[in-house]
Amino acid sequence: MKYSLAAALVALAAPLHAQQPNAQASDALLATSESSSSRPPLAAPFGSGELERLLAARPMVSGTLSLDEAVSTALRESPVVRGASEEVEAALGRLNAARAEQRPSLSANTFLSGGSLPNIVESPDLPVARMIMGLPRGGYFDQNLMLMAPLLTGGRLKTLVRQAQARREASQAEMEGQRQEIALLARTAFREVQARRALVEVQQARLRENEEQLRLDRIRAEQGKIPPFFVLRQEAEAASTQQELTNATRDVELSMLQLRTVMGVNPASEFSVPGVLEYQPSADFIARLTGAPSSTATSSTATSSRASANTALPSTPAPTAIAEPDNAGAPTPQAPSPLTSAPDGGSTVPPASTSASAAASRPNAAGLSAGLSALLRVAEHGRPELRAAELRISGAEMETSAISGSYRLQVNAFAMGDVGSSRSGGSFGGVTFGVAASVPLYTGGRRSAAIQTAQAERRRLEHERARIALEIAQGVSAAYLNLNASEQNILAAQAALRSAREDYRVALIRYEAGRSIVVEVLDAQATRVRAESNLVQALFGYNVALDQLLRAVGALDPAMPSTSTLSTSTPSTSTLAVANGTK
Repeated sequence: MKYSLAAALVALAAPLHAQQPNAQASDALLATSESSSSRPPLAAPFGSGELERLLAARPMVSGTLSLDEAVSTALRESPVVRGASEEVEAALGRLNAARAEQRPSLSANTFLSGGSLPNIVESPDLPVARMIMGLPRGGYFDQNLMLMAPLLTGGRLKTLVRQAQARREASQAEMEGQRQEIALLARTAFREVQARRALVEVQQARLRENEEQLRLDRIRAEQGKIPPFFVLRQEAEAASTQQELTNATRDVELSMLQLRTVMGVNPASEFSVPGVLEYQPSADFIARLTGAPSSTATSSTATSSRASANTALPSTPAPTAIAEPDNAGAPTPQAPSPLTSAPDGGSTVPPASTSASAAASRPNAAGLSAGLSALLRVAEHGRPELRAAELRISGAEMETSAISGSYRLQVNAFAMGDVGSSRSGGSFGGVTFGVAASVPLYTGGRRSAAIQTAQAERRRLEHERARIALEIAQGVSAAYLNLNASEQNILAAQAALRSAREDYRVALIRYEAGRSIVVEVLDAQATRVRAESNLVQALFGYNVALDQLLRAVGALDPAMPSTSTLSTSTPSTSTLAVANGTK
């Protein structure tokens, strides 16, 4: 059983908006339930309570779980990884079996017979030396010990050992690929929890604003300053926001359930996911990944200090909060939004990062950009699937050699000891030793047919390697493009959020001055909330793109720290905390 990585990532990285079931779907579900009520019950695949026992056997996790701890738990407890490790163990068993063929074998054979005619009988089929005994007429008993050792096998046994070794190493490489897939799924599920939690905080801030605005509008309506239907519109908006908050809270629980499933732990595990979605420039990340010098590093401490203050992806200041009217009519500031600003008011990603991406996009002689070409070189050495394909081809080549060796001269040494008795000859005992040799002279085409099959299998594996190479190149290119696009999405989301917050601030001032209606304020607030949600999604997509790029080049080492800490030593690689309003 294997996870489908593409399907899982599509499910995890889907837009973070809950989809509500429509009336037609509900009617169809009701109709299905009514029609199925008359059907006979299906046979249970498990015994009574078996599912509960299986789930109870999964480990419980509690406390605070970091990203690295979630990945390590998934790699330790996931049934997918454990199944892959058992395949490696099976490959090791096949290797040991191939080595055992080179050693002597010893068997004990007992014959007890009677009758009126002599005959020839073979000992039972065993995976060791077998005995063929000529039995005389009348009562007969014989106890035999037989020792046999291969002397000359035409290289067949040595080739089979090397083939089993190559297949074992291929299984190990395939298990590494499975581990990286599970690590990617765990990282993506973990980041989805962080993103959905940030969306909950966005809706909570919106609900606080709506409730405060509703309270103040009720006061104004009682004073005759605004028409009563303004209050009704605010009540409807507050109720709608409460629904959005409920759905966002549900989505957090669903993402937590997905994380527990990927980790392979008990569904009843209760743990918290700390941290927030963070950002670091892709140029620094790729430079560290490929070993190239970072183009965003600065040589001056003063310059580095300015970069540290100016290069964070900030959120603009929260709009002036609604205040209860007083004699002076001045608003009182309220709690800020979950998306807070940088200390200096904020700016975008430093131009150095953009220029570095532009420089890395210049094509080389092969038609690939310098950054993409460097990533492909990393993938060439890092992707375990490519190593596994090479080892499978090596094993297929050894299969051809083993077949050829099996049709060469075969020589075994043997030694046998017998004790027994017969009705006609009495008791007897003795030993026999010698050498047995055999060589095929005519096989009817079996040898050439076997070699033809092995060579076709080798060619098939070579084509499979070519397919894997193309898929790796496609995956690296797609991840590279997704990373660049995700970074640009962060810039666009930042710009949209700044504009939306300023628009909301102005709309709120106009409404407080009696120069606009409540709908304008609510529209501006909805636009701001949408911009905040888009920024959360952009940061989620960017972090997932980082992990996907690591997986594409085979550098998603489970022992490595989270990608948010893979920054250079210069302060220019700063982060944007989304969920808790800290930087």
